[in-house]
Amino acid sequence: EGVLLITAKNIRDGELDYEASAEYVRPEDYEEIMQRGRPAAGDVLFTTEAPLGQVANVNRENIALAQRVVKFRGAPGVLDNYFLKYWLMGDAVQATLSTLATGSTAEGIKASKLGQIPIAVPPLSEQHEVVRYLDERRTAIDAAKEHVHKHISHLREYRSSLISAAVTGQLDINNLAQGCA
Repeated sequence: EGVLLITAKNIRDGELDYEASAEYVRPEDYEEIMQRGRPAAGDVLFTTEAPLGQVANVNRENIALAQRVVKFRGAPGVLDNYFLKYWLMGDAVQATLSTLATGSTAEGIKASKLGQIPIAVPPLSEQHEVVRYLDERRTAIDAAKEHVHKHISHLREYRSSLISAAVTGQLDINNLAQGCA
């Protein structure tokens, strides 16, 4: 019970998964933990380790942030937080993170090196266009993935029913094999 603690486990592929880790902070400890600033809707959460470089936008404010999670907030009117999320997810930034990372068991980045990550800041209208385009593509990809997962599930059910029918003698495999030849 308490305030949900967002850990690196909760941040994957541009989204927050609140079910991935159910850790909580006691309400009386929340103020101390969040003394450097509370997250606001739209802020970008960034994992500094295990795994490095995962990002997501905050979509609810009653959360606490774990040690390996950093919060970014773009300057209003200059840097859109949703553009920043996509920028941080991009290949150029991810490659830069690999060069700045340390650690053998789990790669991580020190807070002092975060300033070395380059950020493109096109005009705000262009940032909004990029976000709109990428959101549309993600929605289409997510729908396609859901469609494929549904078909895979149906095919697995069909395979199980075929195996069951063959094993119980309800399906004559010899006749099927002769019909295919």
